[in-house]
Amino acid sequence: MTTSGATAITAEVADYLEKPARRFLQLDGWANLLDDGIMVPDDDGDVLCGGIAHDRQRSGTTVRVLIDPDADSGDVFRVLAKLAGCYARSIDDPAGGFADDPWSAGYRPAP
Repeated sequence: MTTSGATAITAEVADYLEKPARRFLQLDGWANLLDDGIMVPDDDGDVLCGGIAHDRQRSGTTVRVLIDPDADSGDVFRVLAKLAGCYARSIDDPAGGFADDPWSAGYRPAP
């Protein structure tokens, strides 16, 4: 790595560390996952999980969604709908989704 490359990386790290740490609910979904005995898919082959994550950012982003550009759009919409349903249920009942109580891999959404 060149000195200028190292300097650029150091500047990026310094900029990142200046940002305030914020607490987020992180939601992840896998489509068409094979049952490996650890992450147990639902009847559609999907697995949802979530928990509390911390990230440093200055923006006031309310929701950020990262989608694999190679993912099938049908899979994406199906998993997003399931995640939205879990979130909606968690507002009134943390056990019904994932409000402040992180839940583990293999969660099967209620019908």
